[in-house]
Amino acid sequence: MAAPGDCRSEGDGESTRQVGLRGAHRSTCARTGVAAVGALVASGNSNALTGEALTQSAGFEGVNGIFRFLKNGTNERGLSIAQVVDKQVVIIDPAPKTFGFSGF
Repeated sequence: MAAPGDCRSEGDGESTRQVGLRGAHRSTCARTGVAAVGALVASGNSNALTGEALTQSAGFEGVNGIFRFLKNGTNERGLSIAQVVDKQVVIIDPAPKTFGFSGF
């Protein structure tokens, strides 16, 4: 099973209670997108919000781990590999911290 890396959405308690888990997931996706745009703008680069900047190969650090936008309109995420053993999720291979890995 593939799973997000370090799920750091502890600030989502209220939205989870109000709209359920789907709302919490949407909330972390929204925060991740805003953080990516904020990081690009904070760089001071006048071309921060261009397609080239948004599709940089290094990607971004999101609320649920690393991700990057691809030029074809899709995205990639760095996920952990896990398995369920005795009703417990066991991480076999932790999520990467950067996109410096070779992949498939």
